[in-house]
Amino acid sequence: MHEMPAEGGRIRIDLIDAQDGAARYRVRVLVGGAEHEGEGHVQGRTASLVGLEAAPEGLRSHALAILRQAAARAKDGRWPRRLMRWRTA
Repeated sequence: MHEMPAEGGRIRIDLIDAQDGAARYRVRVLVGGAEHEGEGHVQGRTASLVGLEAAPEGLRSHALAILRQAAARAKDGRWPRRLMRWRTA
């Protein structure tokens, strides 16, 4: 994800690893000429973010919602490999 959005923010979430009903994702947020990178952790319906404190709150909240949706869609231990969304900042 190299292209900075002209408006709003872009969220890209890539699977790092998954096991025992949990997953770890790399989460990148592009907004306002800056790139923020951190990790997302999902277990059951619980999701958390680490390292994205400087990203806008609305985009962090949206990233958490995306991670919870990924957990709901995970079947037989198969988690979505990549998720991308655009949102107004």
